[in-house]
Amino acid sequence: MLTAISELNRTALNLAVAAALGRNMVWLEHTDEFGEIDPEDTIAYDPLPDYSGSWAQGGPLAQKLQMSFEPQFAFGRVSSWVCRSYAEGPQAIGEGPDQLTAAMRCFAAYHLGLGFTVPEQAL
Repeated sequence: MLTAISELNRTALNLAVAAALGRNMVWLEHTDEFGEIDPEDTIAYDPLPDYSGSWAQGGPLAQKLQMSFEPQFAFGRVSSWVCRSYAEGPQAIGEGPDQLTAAMRCFAAYHLGLGFTVPEQAL
C-alpha cells in the first residue's frame, strides 16, 4: 500500500530507509498445518536494522545528508522536530515526534520521493 513518507512509523519507516539504501527484504512465510499462510508468523529473513529507533543505525545516514534539526513549539514546549537535508541533490524535509524519526523520514524522502509502498507483510 502506497503511504506518504511523512506517515511512516517504526517498521514501515525502517523498511523505507532500507529500500532507499538498496536493501531488498526477503520474507519467510510460515504456513499452518493446513498449508495456509499465517501472517502473524511471517518475518523478515534479512534482519532489519532499527534505523528509526537507534542513533547507532540512523545517525550515520543523517550525517551523510548534512541534516539540520529545528524544534517546533506548541504551548512553550517542543512538540515535534523538522529535519532538512543540505546535501547536493533534491531538498528533502522530514518531520517527526523526535529528531531520529524526522531524520529517517527526511532520508527516505530524499531517496524515494514523497511515498513508499509498504509491503503487505509489514502491515
